[in-house]
Amino acid sequence: MGTTTEGLVEHGLWRIERSRSTIGFRIRHFGVTSVRGRFASFDGVVIATDAGLHVEGSVDVVSVESGNAIRDARLRSEFFDAEHHPTISLRASAAPGEPQLRGELTIRGVTRPIEIALTAEDGAVRLRGKGKLRRSDFGLEWDALREAGRLLVADEVHLVADVALARSGRSQAENGRPEHQHARAQQHRGGDRDRRRPGDLRHCEQRHAGDRHHRNPPLR
Repeated sequence: MGTTTEGLVEHGLWRIERSRSTIGFRIRHFGVTSVRGRFASFDGVVIATDAGLHVEGSVDVVSVESGNAIRDARLRSEFFDAEHHPTISLRASAAPGEPQLRGELTIRGVTRPIEIALTAEDGAVRLRGKGKLRRSDFGLEWDALREAGRLLVADEVHLVADVALARSGRSQAENGRPEHQHARAQQHRGGDRDRRRPGDLRHCEQRHAGDRHHRNPPLR
């Protein structure tokens, strides 16, 4: 295994594998039960360097699932306002030796600081994160919640993530070659999903590839 960021992730550019990952949440309901939900559609990248970890990701609000069709419809329309705010985005970093992401989470157009505790498994190709937020900080409520107060749904929301990581792109040597940089740039220009990634994940990937090319120029 190559150099790692304090045992968490091997240095390089990584992409979240959606088919093997879960992004979800848990919230108390009526003070006695917990409602669990998840987002079926999401995207993200992890960059590991000597400076630590940097994470950028997003989830598609319309993909929320909580096991109740009526509740899910209200979550999409009234709670998250998916029509005007289709994504939830995260930008965060962790210093070397510190398994704690600190950054910003944006929900419904409101950005607030967030902290997420990290653990690594499966040889540092799987990360698990836990965090929490107050939904009132993001204006997450609907009319019934305003009338019932916090007896109906708790203000505190627990966030859980279990993500599998896969190396993004070609090997380091190949990524340094101009023809591969051009091909990768062409690929990133296409696709509706790429265009709506918050934080411009394409730029994040290209910047990382450029840094590696600068540190490791091609042999002539």
